[in-house]
Amino acid sequence: MKPLKLVVSAFGSYGGQEQEIDFSRALEGVFLISGDTGAGKTTVFDAITFALYGMTSGGERSGNMMRSQYADPTKETYVQFTFDYDGQVYTVRRNPQYRIEKIKKSGETKLQDIKEKVWIEYPDGTRNEGRLKEVNQEIAEIIGLDFHQFTQIAMIAQGDFMKLLRAKTEEKKKIFSKLFHTEICFVLEERLKHVKNSLEKELEANGTLCRQQLWQAGADDCLQQSQSLASVLSLRGEEILSMLDEQILTLKENEKESRRQSETVLKEKNALQHLGDELERLQKQMQRAKELAEQTNIEAEKTREKLMQAKAETVQAEKAKVGEQEDIRENIASLKNTLPKYKECDEWKLKVALTGQKEQELREQEQMLSDEVKKLSLQIQKLQEEISENKDCEADYISAQSVREKQEEVFKRAENIKKDGESLLQKAEAFAAAKDRTIRAKEENEKTRMQADRAHDLLLLGYAGILAEQLTDGEACPVCGSTSHPKKTVLSGDIPSREEVEKLRKKAADAEKKFRQASEDSMQAKLAYETARTYILQQLADLAGDIISEQRKDDELVLDISDQYVKYQKSLMVAKEREERAAHIVAMQKRRMADLETGDAKIREMTAVLDEKRILLAETEKESAVAKAGYENAKAGLFYASEKEAVRKQKELQKRLEEIEKTYADALEREQKLVAFKAQLEGGIGEQKSVLKTLEKEYEKQKKKAQKVLGCEQEGLWKERISEMKEEEKRLEKIIRECVTEVTTKQAARKTLGGLLSEREELYRKLEPVEHLYGTISGRQAGKTKLDFETYVQRRYLEQILYEANQRFLEMSGGQFVLKMKETGEAGQKSNEGLDLMVYSTVTRSSRDIATLSGGESFMAALCLALGLADVVQRAAGSVHLDMMFVDEGFGSLDEHARQQAVQMLTELTGDHGRSGRMIGIISHVAELKQQIGNILYVKKSESGSTIRWKD
Repeated sequence: MKPLKLVVSAFGSYGGQEQEIDFSRALEGVFLISGDTGAGKTTVFDAITFALYGMTSGGERSGNMMRSQYADPTKETYVQFTFDYDGQVYTVRRNPQYRIEKIKKSGETKLQDIKEKVWIEYPDGTRNEGRLKEVNQEIAEIIGLDFHQFTQIAMIAQGDFMKLLRAKTEEKKKIFSKLFHTEICFVLEERLKHVKNSLEKELEANGTLCRQQLWQAGADDCLQQSQSLASVLSLRGEEILSMLDEQILTLKENEKESRRQSETVLKEKNALQHLGDELERLQKQMQRAKELAEQTNIEAEKTREKLMQAKAETVQAEKAKVGEQEDIRENIASLKNTLPKYKECDEWKLKVALTGQKEQELREQEQMLSDEVKKLSLQIQKLQEEISENKDCEADYISAQSVREKQEEVFKRAENIKKDGESLLQKAEAFAAAKDRTIRAKEENEKTRMQADRAHDLLLLGYAGILAEQLTDGEACPVCGSTSHPKKTVLSGDIPSREEVEKLRKKAADAEKKFRQASEDSMQAKLAYETARTYILQQLADLAGDIISEQRKDDELVLDISDQYVKYQKSLMVAKEREERAAHIVAMQKRRMADLETGDAKIREMTAVLDEKRILLAETEKESAVAKAGYENAKAGLFYASEKEAVRKQKELQKRLEEIEKTYADALEREQKLVAFKAQLEGGIGEQKSVLKTLEKEYEKQKKKAQKVLGCEQEGLWKERISEMKEEEKRLEKIIRECVTEVTTKQAARKTLGGLLSEREELYRKLEPVEHLYGTISGRQAGKTKLDFETYVQRRYLEQILYEANQRFLEMSGGQFVLKMKETGEAGQKSNEGLDLMVYSTVTRSSRDIATLSGGESFMAALCLALGLADVVQRAAGSVHLDMMFVDEGFGSLDEHARQQAVQMLTELTGDHGRSGRMIGIISHVAELKQQIGNILYVKKSESGSTIRWKD
């Protein structure tokens, strides 16, 4: 890649007018970038890096940092870089994200955020203005280098490479890891470390589980006999399992003996329990008999008391029967005599109710009619007010109709522009597709042309070979006439035929024809697209009433069109709604006029009906007064409100008479029943005494039998004996349960522990090779060199770098110095020093630390190391041609001879060594360099920003 032209605007220290650098002045030579400190010499390289990758050489991406502090608030910030790659010219333009002032038509200013953008223009004139990420990727693919590789190859900064020269191994590893992508070595080491740690954690977890199983089995005391769990499990695993088997067998024997003893105790306890249960049963029966006898005596006493009370109640009921019966009969007779008068009273009462109801209905009808007349009057008044308010509604309707018709016309224009916008996207897609076809056709054309040319060249070589076979020394060549033929052309075996060459030429011609056709199609598609875009911009500007920027993207234009379409669609909807509301108001006004006429007629009709109701109400009030007077006369002398109530009272008296008679009969019956029950209880007491004597005799018999079995006469001793047997039975059951539980626990622990020991053995088998491999790759093998795998790989790259660097360093140091790495044996005894550098003196024939070099020698070493690194990185990147380089400062530390050698070496690098020459820019303020280098790019600092120009 060769720079052709660089344009910067409001970037870095360049804040005035646009600054343009034409690199054709130094396409294949060394040139000097000179100027005051801080003027912006390094900014030239930063601008190139930013244009290509969106970052400066320091990794800065902030738009505020890139925008010049000297720039006018309205001036745009951007970098435009044109370069040549393999004979093809590309142009990249990029701006950072920043804020700019925009001047409105009114003269006011506003702040506007500018997004980061980039586009690339191809050799055929087409541009890619797609997404930022896609364009960045495409630029990197064209150049063939990422940001880190580009800055390492194209920029030699004194401080950075002096650090690299003196950096220790760990710092170099980080730099080389990015340049040569050796991260995979570290990833491999980390993966092995992860596998090793995982296996060790599994072993640790296995040990914890083993310890837990030993504790559950009660065999954890064996762990105290050794220093570590691992050694116990490894050396005594089988012994522990055998010990658990013996313990399980002993527990089972103990369980069997305890069960036999438990069965013997159970038999003795059951026999003695039977005798005890029989004695308890007889005792309970005797107790129940005594309690029943006592209860019967108590019940008999209560019955005697109840009998005395019943006799008193019988006497009292007899007295009530004689005294109250006569009064009740007299009242019943009196009620029978007054029943006819209640019928007359009820007739007058009914008349009062009917006339009162009629009077109430008439009053309610009068009130309802009166309220309705008032309501209608209010409605008529409201209609009159609404009619007055909407008197201009027909004129409003005509106006709304006119507005709606105008909005329909504008909306149709917006609708047509929307269709054109959709067509624009289709034309843009068609243009992009045609451009892609053109690129592919171009590639195919070049490919087939190269194949045809190569075949033609081979065919000509074939003719030369055939002619050479026929030449003999001493005979003249028919072409040149020479009789001596020292270097005859050798006939190759892969010479194509003339037909094959013609076929390839025809294929190349067809590819060229397709390329021309694809180019024409691309131009047609571009013309159609640009014509449609121009028309849409004009239509959209007419519709919006404002100028539309031609820089707007297609999707932004379509979005604007869509916004305008929605805007006028909403306006049309508002106009239609207004027209509909106006039409609705006109219709409502007509209905109000009709409702007004109907309401007036209805009020007149209701007023006439109201007058009739008032006359009828006066007549009904007179009838109601007559009925009330008759009811009061008929009601005089009656004790009850109605005949029904008098009849109810009569029935109540009759029922009371019956209750008195029944109370006396019930009292007499209850007295007779208590007399019979008393006699029955007194007879049962004698029977209960006889049953109690029989039970006492049976109890004494069973008691003597129990004493004979126990061998003593102490009453209750059998209970103590049974209690002792139960305790013994519980003790034996507890022993059995404990044996069963312990056997189950130990068997489960034995089974689990056996599986864990097998698993542990398998884990050790897996861990052993992983530990060995990890120790080797990480450089942590005991007694071995501490050199990890990534450092080992990077040493191979460093060997290549030093090979390239030493060719120049020997020449610059007058054959005195050579850079070398520490030997493997010396580079990792205590720590990893595999990438540490030494300097070998050909004079003393000894190696010493790189830090012992003087300032000038260090600069020469760093410069040579940087150039060597650039060569190796470029070679590692494949067929990449980066024919540019910048060297930043450091020449001030050199004496005159070393400086001349450095410039001479850089000048030789620009020469043609089998490829196009390299352009090298030296960034320095050393005055002596101006005498050695003819091409000088001056950077001048001022109050309004820096400027840059070539020396005249």
